[in-house]
Amino acid sequence: GVIIACVYCNWIGHQYINAINSIDFDTPLWVQGEVTTLQNTDHRLSKKSTVILRVTHINTSEVSPMLIRVNWYYPKANLRQGQHWQLLVKLKPARGLANQAGFDYQRYLIGQHIVATGYIKPHVNNHWSSGDISLAQHLSLQLEHGDTYHHQWINALMLGHKHALTAVDKQLIRETGTAHLFVISGMHIGVVAAWIALVCHFMVNTGTLLMRRCGIDVASGMPVVTLSMILLGTFAYCELLGFTIPMLRAFTVISLWLVLNYCQVKIGFMHKYILCLVVVCLVFPMSAFNLGFWLSFAAVSAIVLVCHVIIFNTQTWIQKIRAFIGLQIALSILLIPINVLFFQQWLPASIFANLWAIPWVTLILVPLCMLALLINVIALLLPDDLFIFDFAYQGGMALLDQCFAWLLAGLRLFTNLEPVAAVFAPVPISLNVVECLILLLVIITGLMFHRQWYAQILLVWVLVGAIFTIHPHKDRISHDPATRFFDDSATSVPMTLHIMDVGQGSATLLIANNEALVFDVGDDFGDQFNMVDSVLRPFLQQSNITDIRATYISHNDKDHAGGINRLVKAYPLMRVVDEQNGCVKGYQRMFHSVQVKVLWPPLNMPIRTDNDRSCVIQLQIATQRVLITGDIEAFAEAQLVMAHDRGGIDLQSDILIVPHHGSASSSSVAFLQRVAPHHALISAGYMNRYQLPKASILQRYSDANIKVLNTAQVGQISIQFTDNDTIPYTITTQRGSSYSGIWAYRWYQFQ
Repeated sequence: GVIIACVYCNWIGHQYINAINSIDFDTPLWVQGEVTTLQNTDHRLSKKSTVILRVTHINTSEVSPMLIRVNWYYPKANLRQGQHWQLLVKLKPARGLANQAGFDYQRYLIGQHIVATGYIKPHVNNHWSSGDISLAQHLSLQLEHGDTYHHQWINALMLGHKHALTAVDKQLIRETGTAHLFVISGMHIGVVAAWIALVCHFMVNTGTLLMRRCGIDVASGMPVVTLSMILLGTFAYCELLGFTIPMLRAFTVISLWLVLNYCQVKIGFMHKYILCLVVVCLVFPMSAFNLGFWLSFAAVSAIVLVCHVIIFNTQTWIQKIRAFIGLQIALSILLIPINVLFFQQWLPASIFANLWAIPWVTLILVPLCMLALLINVIALLLPDDLFIFDFAYQGGMALLDQCFAWLLAGLRLFTNLEPVAAVFAPVPISLNVVECLILLLVIITGLMFHRQWYAQILLVWVLVGAIFTIHPHKDRISHDPATRFFDDSATSVPMTLHIMDVGQGSATLLIANNEALVFDVGDDFGDQFNMVDSVLRPFLQQSNITDIRATYISHNDKDHAGGINRLVKAYPLMRVVDEQNGCVKGYQRMFHSVQVKVLWPPLNMPIRTDNDRSCVIQLQIATQRVLITGDIEAFAEAQLVMAHDRGGIDLQSDILIVPHHGSASSSSVAFLQRVAPHHALISAGYMNRYQLPKASILQRYSDANIKVLNTAQVGQISIQFTDNDTIPYTITTQRGSSYSGIWAYRWYQFQ
């Protein structure tokens, strides 16, 4: 069995790799395909539309259907689900940033079977070949142009179209831990299937009773009729929404479970559960890369465990309500280690917010949405003069709108109303895998012996301890300005330098004793994606960094300084050092035993370009030096070389952060001769449009026997400095390289 599983996984992986290798990524391509998913269509705010295309033709040649994710910047037309388009695109393989913490975008793409990402190039021949939109898209547009105030919420719950939710809306469900209720996930499909089953049972039982009164006994054939109606109704709903991967998984599990029950297969509940997991992994093997898939099964496992160890009495309505409250509280406590492990935080509001939201969504909003959807579909199929359906639909939408108003009003109590919002604010917690496992075992032990007084005390201790955990990045920051930045002590502590993978940009962190210096903060593409929230803050939380002493901004280019305002908001006592605030030649500070020295630019010196005004910083770490150069070009390098030759500065450094991402205008021979580094580190985006680093520059480093590492190839680069004179520092990388373990090499090697 193990051998068969390995062979099967290997075959699936090669299928995915072959799909990637069949695409020419060096030149723009003409593709034809269907718009399957809209991920962002409000280009008035974000200046782009993001869609997933199912491609069937590349450069007029038919290919096996494959999924690509593309952005259309400043689009000339609105892309709609179901339309077929011919587009000129520039693609690159499915790829994401590779950092120690943060969202793994590459795993997400693989889990969604997306083989390439890119953007649509402006061209007069970009046009749709079929303007027919899907039924779901038609209904979505009808909602958006309707009179309902909460149309974006109805759109998300009914059709899974979340692009209309605002940043405030998303923050609300994120902080209350109710985001899982507003996505078309396994739980949502399960709730829909349950309501369809309830309606089907009622219809079948009513039909059986009527047939029996007519003298016809059809009871023996009714179970298969009921099963068929449930499966057909669930299939129709999933087909209407486009049968995304999560829907396919959920429909597979529901179908298998119902068939096993219908056939009265004599296996236990746990065996059915494991069988469903095995079948899903066999049918959708790429789902194993999707974090949401494992979180869903973890949640189901938690439900199974709680129901197994806690016997709920559900004979009366009062007992059912008590059982629901007990189940929700137990699940929230049981899922604390999982939230801490994957998201480095716990949401106290999630317990009570879900107690409020789950009944609303499952018992009221979902059936109302299904009823409104059914009425609308019937109205579309029947003649326009049947106003009764329009009247029923409008009445249903008004009721839905009011129900959402009541639901959201309750959720906002946990985020907007003081002091409730302060008590239930998200709690950042940083625990490693072992600590999370220990916490999980403690909670499971408490649940198993929940009737014992000591177990009850244990559970209360876990809950109270989680609620009152100190926020590491706010409450534990030193508030003494005199000691926060000016640290002249020469205390020797372990030092680690991290060059983060931020795509086409730059962000570097120096870590020592739970404190950090930051050098540039990467790009910012808005609330949905920026390097501070996606890369820096997750890494700082995971590393238990309680204080940022200072952030140095080399210059104001967006790929270096784009996220500075977000970082200042997260760390309000942090000092920002740029050219206007001290980052000029002669500036020196101590960070523990590290000397921070600014070599360039001179004060009040006229410099023509912003790149050449970049702040050049040299770090003296024990016997080693690191030179951080920003985007300096030939002029600044020549000035630094002259200053070095005059003895004003010493450029020699062991590690060089390559100037301007390896552009042809930097890294002159004279500059490299003076710096003479052992390692040169490049921060660049994978297959970036500027084609950096340039091949001629890489050859220049090679000719000088300087070892080069590029974040585009190896991901985050970490340098651990030691007191060993023989091996003064060690380098590790997040992706596969000679500096990383075999597991990282195999994981990322296919592209």
